[in-house]
Order: sequence, then C-alpha cells, then structure tokens
Amino acid sequence: MTEGWSPGRVYELREVLDAQSLGGLRVGDPEERIESLLGAPEGPRARLGRKSKIWARQYGNVSILTEEGRVIAVNMDFEGQREPMVVAGELERWRLPDWEAFARGRGWEVRSISGVSSLRGPGVTIGIDPEGALHTVGLVETRDAP
Repeated sequence: MTEGWSPGRVYELREVLDAQSLGGLRVGDPEERIESLLGAPEGPRARLGRKSKIWARQYGNVSILTEEGRVIAVNMDFEGQREPMVVAGELERWRLPDWEAFARGRGWEVRSISGVSSLRGPGVTIGIDPEGALHTVGLVETRDAP
C-alpha cells in the first residue's frame, strides 16, 4: 500500500450495488476511464501473474481488474485492513436472513457451501459468512448463454 494514499471519495456499498458501478466505472468500460473517474490508484498497475494477461489496480479495499484494455471486474474486500474506498454502511448490520431476502427480492441465486453463502445476480457476486457478515463483493462480466 502506498503511504499516505486515500481515496478521492468513499462510496457506500448499497449505492455501488444499485448502480452496478463504482463512481460511474462499469465492467466492460475501457481501461482509460479508471483514473479519470476514480483518480490515481495506490501504485502502478500490476499483472496478476508473470504470464497473466490480466492487470490489477488497487484502490484501498477495491481491486480493479482489466484485460485487453477493458475492465473485467471490480472486487471489493471487506475483511482486510486497507483504506476503504467502499464501505458497507447500513449493510454492515445485516445478518444472513437480510441478505437472503435482498437477493431473492432481486431474483438472484442464493447458494450455501460449507457454511459460506454466495449471492449471485447479473453482474454481481456477494460472499457472506454463516452469520451474514459481509466478506467480498464483485462486479463481474456477465456472459450471455449461447
């Protein structure tokens, strides 16, 4: 983490989920929009692996992944100690039944494997623990079925 970095703006998760964007940045957008919308990241972009075609930019608790010049994912981590660019806000108090009702109300899929729940909707995945504590949120590409 870059010493002294702080986000230009802090977003509430509910706002991000409702808009399916972070500060106007959407999955599928050209890579050039990232810094124009969100400001400078913590450090330079980096490959996920030596031979990977995927690049990452870190904005506190948000990782933005790009491939071939396009945003392919916006991942938010609510477990770590990084400076938050996205905060849970009111959703931090939610428990498992709240999350399940939220997901079902939007027609999303709710899965539970080994006590970890995954909520999946078009372009969104949310990971929560058995008590309903929020762990991760991802805005991801949606692929149409053939």
